[in-house]
Amino acid sequence: MFKQLLVHAGTAVFIGLSATTLSAHGANLSAFDAGKKAFEKGNYKEAVTQFEKAKKSGERRVALHYNLGVSYYRLGDMTEAKRNFKIVSRNRGMAALGHYNLGLVARKENDREAAISEFKKVIEISKDKKLIRLADQNLSEIYNYVGVWRGGVSARLGYDTNVTTAADGTPAGSSAFTTVGAYTDYLISGTRRDGLYFTGDLSVWDYASQNEDQNTIRVGLKKTTPWGKQSAYYAGYFSSSNYRGSAYQNIARLEAGTRKNLDKGESFQFRYRYDNINSLNPTYDYLQGWRQRLRAEYRKYDKDRKSRFYYEFEFNDRQDPNFAPNRHTLRGIYGGNLSQHWQWEGDINFRMSDYPLRDDQRFRVSLTTSRRINDDLKFRARVRHTDNNSTDPAYSFGSNQVWAGVSYYF
Repeated sequence: MFKQLLVHAGTAVFIGLSATTLSAHGANLSAFDAGKKAFEKGNYKEAVTQFEKAKKSGERRVALHYNLGVSYYRLGDMTEAKRNFKIVSRNRGMAALGHYNLGLVARKENDREAAISEFKKVIEISKDKKLIRLADQNLSEIYNYVGVWRGGVSARLGYDTNVTTAADGTPAGSSAFTTVGAYTDYLISGTRRDGLYFTGDLSVWDYASQNEDQNTIRVGLKKTTPWGKQSAYYAGYFSSSNYRGSAYQNIARLEAGTRKNLDKGESFQFRYRYDNINSLNPTYDYLQGWRQRLRAEYRKYDKDRKSRFYYEFEFNDRQDPNFAPNRHTLRGIYGGNLSQHWQWEGDINFRMSDYPLRDDQRFRVSLTTSRRINDDLKFRARVRHTDNNSTDPAYSFGSNQVWAGVSYYF
């Protein structure tokens, strides 16, 4: 059996195999013993010399690479530490341990995204509760660092066979489009689980052959807090948008939600949103008023697949009652891995809208594929089909949309 050795490295902790657990023969035995003694005395340079000597003598056991990784780490040689821990991570029995140590190396190199990726892999594949707890602890320290900005930007190019107008939802015709988005947040105080942070996002839509261009900027504050065995958050946002080249709407939003973890990777969530909508253009004053939405959602994520199912109820009060629907939405999202690098996601959405003068039923289905190019860059592509049936023929339409784009995370 493997013996555990704890080696403290700043706020990080290595859990690994001591040199005494390595079985060797002949010339290897003295090299291992000498490496172990040097390591215990804190002479990591000599430990590396002896372990490398054992490797040159023919020893290729995965535990040798672990011991070399620890020794190189203590010497500050992150390149060699990483190289050896990558070998450990490819061994089925020690993969979780290898990924954990790669996460520690990434933290030492201030590579935040790589560290997050490695610790998440530990949680996904490990059956060792202590190792999972340590990986989760490291993730919490990364996420909870006050003053850290995080976010991402995205760009997409696509085509829609029947663009719908933002103002009233009627079909406008086909068009190619480009969209650019960005989001960021900044932890002001506390932790991600119990703290206050600033958030902001931007979206820009540009249509080549339809006058439906729209851009929106939003800023807000979000407070997270434990709530018994659950977690909760409260948030306030303010957004402003332009539509068809002129001012369109300001929206003040209040939002609150709770989350209860059911089992590993499973959770139930509840969310409430209130939007106060103020028109910035007399042409669209009929949309002024408020909107409220209630959502109940179930999620389950694991290393091979993810699923989300929710029901949402929406009710409105607008200046023109004919644009103030009550809505019911059912949505299911399910996805998983296609290969080591590619993922897929299917999305089915059914929405019923009850207006004073008409009833609409919208069915939408989409398929998305994605590939992580590296720790910071991700490619995504989507095809989507929409059918909207209405008792008013002006609102009955079908459309197909396709787009591809990249996202960069920081």
